[in-house]
Amino acid sequence: MSDPAPKMALLASNAASAQEAEKLLRARYSFVEVEEADLIVALGGDGYLLHILRERLSLGEVCPVFGMNRGTVGFLMNEWRIDGLIERIGRAKRFTVKPLEMTVVTDDGETISHHAINEVSLLRETRAVRLSSSTPRERRMSAVSSSGAPPPCTGKERSLLSARRRGSRSR
Repeated sequence: MSDPAPKMALLASNAASAQEAEKLLRARYSFVEVEEADLIVALGGDGYLLHILRERLSLGEVCPVFGMNRGTVGFLMNEWRIDGLIERIGRAKRFTVKPLEMTVVTDDGETISHHAINEVSLLRETRAVRLSSSTPRERRMSAVSSSGAPPPCTGKERSLLSARRRGSRSR
């Protein structure tokens, strides 16, 4: 006897191709609300998949996501196909995403933590910043201070940087 089909929720980005795919899947398969789901099927691009993962993380809810590309890039997504969805999900290789955690201490001494999936960006209002990077097992980068100004460079380095910005290659 085979395992029962997972309770699936279906989420689609605002892209026209994702909206059309959502209609087709809803006509063929049964879906439940996200709160009741064992699995989320996401239709969109990589940005939409990352959005869903961040949203679930912020809610403290862990739920597998099976993404199908109906966006622009889709590097992280599975190929879009309407047929055999449940079988494809059953054969999919599972992997665990380990989110990043950024902890910031403000000038006022306030500590703020934030989780991220694939990158952390820090926007600041002052010119100076002090950064360090670590994992649970090791410190990756000791504290680095920066004024926000580019480092000094020689004339040759400056011309190489200018050439790269213009898209040409220097020999």
